[in-house]
Amino acid sequence: MRSGAFDGNKITTEVPDNYLITLDFGHATFAVVDSSFCVKASNAPTLELFGTRGTVSMGRPGSDRGTSPTFDLYQDDAIHGIRGWVTPMLRISRAGQAVGVADLVASIREGRAPVLTPEHARHVLEIMEACPIAASEGRTLQLQTTF
Repeated sequence: MRSGAFDGNKITTEVPDNYLITLDFGHATFAVVDSSFCVKASNAPTLELFGTRGTVSMGRPGSDRGTSPTFDLYQDDAIHGIRGWVTPMLRISRAGQAVGVADLVASIREGRAPVLTPEHARHVLEIMEACPIAASEGRTLQLQTTF
């Protein structure tokens, strides 16, 4: 450690401190999640989505993009003659960390279901619990929950 109360001390971990997770959604659709406490800094996008017709690259952590879009869009559209990074017409505001709580309060006030449901949370927990098992056993695990 190089700061705080543990400055100068080496901390031995008792559990894995990073995972590279591959999620298979079926129909040749995959997601890769890089989850780590080992990275000192990153200037990579917060989220990138890759598809057959383009890429969406969403924001950079800790950066202030000012007047630039909060996401970048790469299109490969032969029909419309577009290939390359384009400026999206839509501007979206940066989402906050606690957007789930804000939506929960709004859903109660508006009499609707929240976007993030208990079923979704249970599914995420199942993924989190499956990761160390899959890694230690070197195999793929089938999930039981959906949302």
